[in-house]
Amino acid sequence: MKKWVGNLVLLSVMLGLAFGLAEMAVRLFVPQLKFTNTTSKLIGWSSPEVVKFNPYAPEWGACQKRLLFLGDSYLAAGPGEDRRFPTLFAKKHPGLCVAILATGGWGTDQELIALAAKGMAWKPDLVVLAFTAINDAANNYSAENGSKSYFFFDEAGELRNSFLPTRSVEEVLKDVPALAADTYDSQAWRLLIVNWRKMLTGLRAAVPALEKTILPNGRIAFGPGGTLTRDPKYDLFCGTSVSAQSESKNLTVCDDVLFLALAKGRSFWDPRDTVSHLSAYLNDGNPYSETAWRLTEALLGQMKRVAAGQGAKLAVLLHPDTLIPGDLRFVTGAEFEQDYDAPGGPFHYRAREPADRLAAMTGRLGIPFLNPNPALIARIAQEGSERQVWPNPKDPHYSPLGHEMMAEALEKALPPLLEGADGGK
Repeated sequence: MKKWVGNLVLLSVMLGLAFGLAEMAVRLFVPQLKFTNTTSKLIGWSSPEVVKFNPYAPEWGACQKRLLFLGDSYLAAGPGEDRRFPTLFAKKHPGLCVAILATGGWGTDQELIALAAKGMAWKPDLVVLAFTAINDAANNYSAENGSKSYFFFDEAGELRNSFLPTRSVEEVLKDVPALAADTYDSQAWRLLIVNWRKMLTGLRAAVPALEKTILPNGRIAFGPGGTLTRDPKYDLFCGTSVSAQSESKNLTVCDDVLFLALAKGRSFWDPRDTVSHLSAYLNDGNPYSETAWRLTEALLGQMKRVAAGQGAKLAVLLHPDTLIPGDLRFVTGAEFEQDYDAPGGPFHYRAREPADRLAAMTGRLGIPFLNPNPALIARIAQEGSERQVWPNPKDPHYSPLGHEMMAEALEKALPPLLEGADGGK
């Protein structure tokens, strides 16, 4: 009996250590979950910085102006010294306080929820949305395998949220501070569940007979406002498997090797058939791309409304994200465009497409649009600093040098916006 108990204790300790190591590995090496540790049915997940942010902290009392940035992994806090461009910008402006609400994997939808949940309680004068073209529009058209709520248009064309589909978005956002409560969660466990769902979703698609026996509610969003059958299109982003012939294995449309294939003039999958990092760069009237952009414009309109409700201004900033790190042709806003071969025929890739789309929709909404990318691309090309800005060929995030360049680029654009903003104070 004692031996059996001892073996059981030993097994438990070994399993605990193994899971602990898995947790550490996930937080270090899985980009979307990196530096996140909480979940919420409404917002999905949040970084520790977002969770710990206290808009009522006494240290904010000395602020003469308040500048709030919203973003994803490009602005999410990492270990060590804070060298993000909002922080660098604030250091040159005494009396200016900067707050950052950002989490890896967030889209405009989650950034809107974060603004309503915590951002506006801080009473910012100016809110700047850092838009990441390679995934923000696509994230807005995704339910992340049910790990977050999502926005959609009902039959009347009204914007709704899946968590409370029977209520208006305005009502949902008004109640967000209570609805978006975070609970601490294991990221290793979350990753396991997400991949389990993906596998079962694939089985259901491959074997129709399993549709009602495996995860029959896999595409149902539950919330206090009732139930909603999830549109399967919201499961496409990063959930579509394709065959990469050059690698002799199946990959998802979010794997970097597929984007690197673009440099060779061909793709092993057709971006018009799904929602992917390429969706924002297509301009052929593709229904997936058009829906993603339509959702993005509606979300920006809601973001402006939430900010203006307390006298704050909203600006949209396009920053230099890229599909192929170090290749300036693929930086969002570059002049590069080209037709690429795909299984369904050639498709047209246009690096300026997101910039033009955002310029048009912010113009319609009356939101200032900041696009420092052309000047940054020219500067990096002149200095030959591509590899210093993107030192890791597999990581699209720019280095501290890139953040320094961004902070310098904002010196002309942000001060005039701040001067005319008072946050309703």
